[in-house]
Amino acid sequence: MQRKALVEDQIAQVEAQIYEVEGAYLEETAQTGNVIKGFDGYIMGTAGSRPSGSANRKARFKESDRLFSRSSATYERV
Repeated sequence: MQRKALVEDQIAQVEAQIYEVEGAYLEETAQTGNVIKGFDGYIMGTAGSRPSGSANRKARFKESDRLFSRSSATYERV
């Protein structure tokens, strides 16, 4: 039972790391494109055409874009 609890804690930690890294990737690539949404922004040349003032604002993505986090049967976003 103790070993099971330890493994469950480790799984939860790995899933939390995946969630964080995935979120950072999706935010970073929201303007230009990524493996989830495709690279239309990059191909169309919109990567450098953001209006001034919004360059510091992070682009948003939808929770439904989280392919890896959502694929885990045991991960629950708290």
